[in-house]
Amino acid sequence: MKMISNIDKKHYDLIRKNVSDFILELSNIYDSKEINILDVAPEKHLGAKEHFKNATIKILDIDPNSDADYIADLCNTNTSIISDNTFDIVICAEVLEHTNNPFNVVNELERILKPGGLILITTPHAISRPLIEFLSFKIGIVSPDLVKDHKYYF
Repeated sequence: MKMISNIDKKHYDLIRKNVSDFILELSNIYDSKEINILDVAPEKHLGAKEHFKNATIKILDIDPNSDADYIADLCNTNTSIISDNTFDIVICAEVLEHTNNPFNVVNELERILKPGGLILITTPHAISRPLIEFLSFKIGIVSPDLVKDHKYYF
């Protein structure tokens, strides 16, 4: 079993904290009872629910075994699952890099977004690829399967 150093744990925690801080900043601006949010595949992380306390939050995931409100592949049009112009905010944090066609995903997110709404996206930057792969393949604190599933770096 690999020993994970404290500094490696700290670096991984910083990566996750950046995403959480991004969502926190957004909640400070937009959280209200009138807002409907779609959080795309937050997985084991709390995602929008951690910081948005007033808004209505729905979860979408591709995994049929998840507890998501919607099960859908965003690479496809899902009009039978989610109507046009449904959400005020769509949060898609660290998801696009795993999809087969991120351009279709963005089009689908735009379809379900209300006019004037916000799509909030985070992805790993190409410059972070060596760090992510190091944390995964050398240190073992990021799932190798998750990293191998990265189809894109932006």
